[in-house]
Amino acid sequence: MVNIVRPGELGQQGRSEISTGIAATAGSGVVSLGREALSVGRQSQASNQLSLARQMSALVDVEGKRIFNESKQAHQSATLLNKMTEATESFIKGKTERYSRTTDENGNPTFTTLHKDIEQLGKDTLDQTARTIIDPEVARQFKANFGNYVANQKITALKTARNQQVSFGRSSLDTGLGKLVTQAAADDIDQLGTYEQQGLESLQSAMTSGVISQEEFSERSKEFSAIIREGAIHNAIKNDKESAAGMLQMSAQELGIEESTKTKLVKELDASLKSDQIQVQKAKERADLDNMTQEAAIVEDMENRIEADALRENELIAMEDKISAPKFSELKKKFVKETEKRNKELKTHKELGAKIVNGEDISDVKPSQIDKFFDYMVDQRRDLIDAPTTITEEAQLAATIPAPVKRFAKRLEHSAKYGSTENASEVLNAYTYIKDRKKPTLESSFDREATMIMEHAELLVERGGVVPAEAMTQARDIIFKTDADTRNIREDLFKKEKEFKVNNIEETAATELDAEGFLGDNKISQDAVNTFRSFTREGFIRSGNRDTAVAYAKQMMSKTHGISSVTATEQYMFAPPEKMLPSFSADSLRRILVKEVTPALPAGVAPESISLASDDITVGTIQISGTREGERVEQTIPSWVITYKMKVGDEEIEVPLINEKTGQPKRWTPLGTTVFEEEQKAKITEAEQARQEFVEEQE
Repeated sequence: MVNIVRPGELGQQGRSEISTGIAATAGSGVVSLGREALSVGRQSQASNQLSLARQMSALVDVEGKRIFNESKQAHQSATLLNKMTEATESFIKGKTERYSRTTDENGNPTFTTLHKDIEQLGKDTLDQTARTIIDPEVARQFKANFGNYVANQKITALKTARNQQVSFGRSSLDTGLGKLVTQAAADDIDQLGTYEQQGLESLQSAMTSGVISQEEFSERSKEFSAIIREGAIHNAIKNDKESAAGMLQMSAQELGIEESTKTKLVKELDASLKSDQIQVQKAKERADLDNMTQEAAIVEDMENRIEADALRENELIAMEDKISAPKFSELKKKFVKETEKRNKELKTHKELGAKIVNGEDISDVKPSQIDKFFDYMVDQRRDLIDAPTTITEEAQLAATIPAPVKRFAKRLEHSAKYGSTENASEVLNAYTYIKDRKKPTLESSFDREATMIMEHAELLVERGGVVPAEAMTQARDIIFKTDADTRNIREDLFKKEKEFKVNNIEETAATELDAEGFLGDNKISQDAVNTFRSFTREGFIRSGNRDTAVAYAKQMMSKTHGISSVTATEQYMFAPPEKMLPSFSADSLRRILVKEVTPALPAGVAPESISLASDDITVGTIQISGTREGERVEQTIPSWVITYKMKVGDEEIEVPLINEKTGQPKRWTPLGTTVFEEEQKAKITEAEQARQEFVEEQE
């Protein structure tokens, strides 16, 4: 049997020392073998060659066996040391992890199985490591050495388990006693003895099992009784003052508490009794305040519902017994007043609606009234479809009103300039709907920046194939983020645009504004040409795009310009009578103009040449036309300069009709005209004459 060097016999010898020893032993064997070979070699001269070879082979076998025996002993010792170290490291790692688990997943203690778990861990480690050792002698020695090591570790685990048992027991005891104190403080004071007995029994059991000592048992029992009794009395003071007062009649010794504790509890009871009296008073005051607050809340809710027309008369009457008589009377008066006001507004809305349906003039209607009527239409639409209206639907409603709708215009303007681009498609649809129908909806309330943004975005969508959201973003960037230098550059470029030069602008304006006659003659006034160039210049400088500039100019001019059939040559002009007075037809306006102006024409001037021109005061001045239902009524009276054709040499020029007394051009307005009355009288007179002639013929 090979004598293996034990770990204890190696002492502090390291792996390198073992390897050096093996090498030294091996070296001495080789030297010895060489000497023997030399000796044999000398004898070979006299020996038979075959015999000499056999002797050499035997010497090598003997020496090799001796060398390998020495190497084997050193190798076995090193292997044993390595395996012991590996197994110990693995075992310590597992032991540390197991020691840290003092409870299982359900909170139950695991100390009862700690020493067995350590034993099993050692066995598993031993078996696992032993399977990796080839040399049976090393394996046997490893099992013996590591088995002794695990046995010692098992003893240590048993001691640790005991310590864990004590710690767990003390922790459980502290937790249980704390819960008993809490439960006793929350329960009826008659149950105090039950909780106290449970706690004392737990302390007794802990002492018997060695978790606490005899001295600690005595100290903690006394402390527990005092705490649980104090808590129970304290709870009684809060919930059952009569019982608490009865208990505090007993002495501190009878109660099992300190005298100082009893004194504190007595003071607490007195304070609680006084506090109850205060609380009763406060409760009364709070109840009164709650009633007032509740009444105020009811009144406010009723007022809001009255203003929103969301309160019915039966609902108001149902509140009579819930609020004071004065408050109910005020609500009732407000309900009646708001109802009358709403009925009045509804009547006004119906009258305005009837005017619109019948095509009557509504130019004298206040913008605020138009806005209210529009809101009324939106509310009706929302109630009909039972859903919020979209901006496109509101555009459709606003377009039915033959007047500017400021409220809608401002909303669309804000959406164009600052609204979410997610709704860009809907906003563009609303704008296009109004523009294509040439409605006055946006006039006077849709600013230039918004118009330019919408025109450029529309251009990008229709001609550039850009999606509405991106088109709106690009348009805003162009309009809002153009610096002064860029605008100066664009202004220079505008001057170079052929269509916008002075000698071409009239033709460009006439073409773009559809003011070109069948034979190519322009019907556009010089004032309209100048206005068109100003708008295109502004649009080009702001956008840098010719098409946008033209579209912007056309849209801006559509609010104030148009073709007038009242003029002699159907001229495109500022503030045409048809736009200013939509309740009159173009034919009736022309007829009135010719009939009223003809008598004042110079001799030789044909009535067919009578025409009109716009100037700065054409849109009219505000005049007071009376009162309506107690409110002052303001009316804007538009007027135009009267012109006619006069031949000078071979050419005809258009000149204003001058008032000989004042030297100022004569003006004309159809408002207040007597032509209709005169025509009606003429028709009546003609009918009477025809009837008279018929009667005379019958006689």
